Amino acid sequence: NPFTQSTTISFILPEPSYITLNLLDATGREVAALANAFMDAGEHDVPFQRGDLPSGVYFYRLECAGQSVARAMVIEP
Repeated sequence: NPFTQSTTISFILPEPSYITLNLLDATGREVAALANAFMDAGEHDVPFQRGDLPSGVYFYRLECAGQSVARAMVIEP
């Protein structure tokens, strides 16, 4: 999943939920809040623009309905 300038984070909600989607650096520090909203059930795409973040490994964390899922992503130079 390496990317240079932008990517899309996709996920499916089985039921309407309030979600938070955050980007974390390799130390676990939050560097961006990508979504913080109530969303309907179904498929969702959240675009992400790199901006001035340096290249490296990052994690995005999706939290909803008391559950949390984290995945790694790589920003290339």
